[in-house]
This record gives sequence, C-alpha cells and structure tokens, in this order.
Amino acid sequence: MPMFGEHPIELGLQKDDGFLTMLRLNPTYGSLFTQAFAGESDPFTIANVVKAIACFERSIISARSPYDRYHYGADENAISDAAKRGEMIFFSQPAACFQCHGGFAFGGGFHEDAGNLKAPTLRNIALTAPYMHDGKVASLEDTLEHNAHGSYQLSADQRKDLLAFLKSLTDDELLRDPRFADPWHGKR
Repeated sequence: MPMFGEHPIELGLQKDDGFLTMLRLNPTYGSLFTQAFAGESDPFTIANVVKAIACFERSIISARSPYDRYHYGADENAISDAAKRGEMIFFSQPAACFQCHGGFAFGGGFHEDAGNLKAPTLRNIALTAPYMHDGKVASLEDTLEHNAHGSYQLSADQRKDLLAFLKSLTDDELLRDPRFADPWHGKR
C-alpha cells in the first residue's frame, strides 16, 4: 500500500511509471535482484520488490537501547529515574499505553477503538516525527497531549517522565550500524 496507495499517498508510485524499468537498468539493482531471485525468468516484479523490502525491514532489529540495557541487561543506571517513572505510567492504569503498544517492539495489532489502526512500534520513536497515522502531529510532546483521553490527564511532570521513557527506547547503536547505512552515499 505505501508504494501505490492513493489514500493517503505515501510513495506516490504508479504501476506503469517506469519503476521496474529503472530497477532493471540500474547495475546495482540488476545484480542484486538477479542474485536474490535466481531462477526466475524476470526477477523484476512488484511482488519481488515487496519481498525484498519486507526482508530488509525484518532484518532491522532494535534491541540495544538504554531501556533494553535496563530491562534485559539489569543495568539499573542505563535509564534515568524519570524514565523509570515513565515506564510505570506506560504500563499502568489509567494511561495503559501498553495495551496498544505492547510486546518487545512496543507495537501492536489493529484496535477497533482506535479506528481500526495498527499501533506502530515505539522503538526509536523520538526520531520518527511527524506522528500519528497521517503525520498531523509534529512533536512527541504534542502526541502525548493528543493521545490524552477524556478519562485521564497526565500532569506536566508525568508527561516529562513518559517522554523520558519513550526516549529511552532509542537505539543509537542501530542508528550507527553500517549494515543499515545509505548504500548510495557517495555513489550518485
């Protein structure tokens, strides 16, 4: 959907816009697709592009954040006291953020009460603005305000603590991992 979707338009590709021709003519992609989809008479298909992107995305595992060192590595000093308080807010009522953003990835399935939207991962969330399904919220701080439900309100201090927790999910090692660097840097 992100490639060809029209509501909303994300990547804005059209099925007949020469995208596959561009891939075929690119020496790097020509070689990579031929290797990855060996045995296929024409490896340059939309289905194979989707498979390649999905395979790459599944290889990106964020698991070295300060929160991971604290929670899984028992490093009590990996996150601040504010982040520890924010974790308590995240995993308790009435905020209960974990109900939509649960599990290892702090993501989730589809939720009827949220308009049938899939809750995205919160890992590295401090780096992925703008927020919400349509990018209408510019900052993480504004997102917390936007998500405050009528049944509860977070105090300014609670919002700061929750922000500290969310920021502790940033995996700086992943961000510097050369396997995920721009492969075209310096080649254009």
